[in-house]
Amino acid sequence: MKRRIILIVILIGIVGGLFLAVYWYAGRNRSVKLLARAELALRAQNFDRALDLAGSYIAKYPDDWRGYYLQAQAHIRLGRYEEARSV
Repeated sequence: MKRRIILIVILIGIVGGLFLAVYWYAGRNRSVKLLARAELALRAQNFDRALDLAGSYIAKYPDDWRGYYLQAQAHIRLGRYEEARSV
């Protein structure tokens, strides 16, 4: 009976560890996907959407320069040069 309980605890630990690893990996890629969506919107000339996505990226990762760069690029393409300089 003790062996069965130990085996169940070990299996639960392994399954839990796998779940946490998948959750961590998926969370790690969210920032890359958000940035890629912003770049795609910029290339598709959907500048307002690119601004929204870049703003979301900046809100989550304020220390990363890439969000600010995409936001400035979208402002430039919209002709908002003063706003692009202030980013």
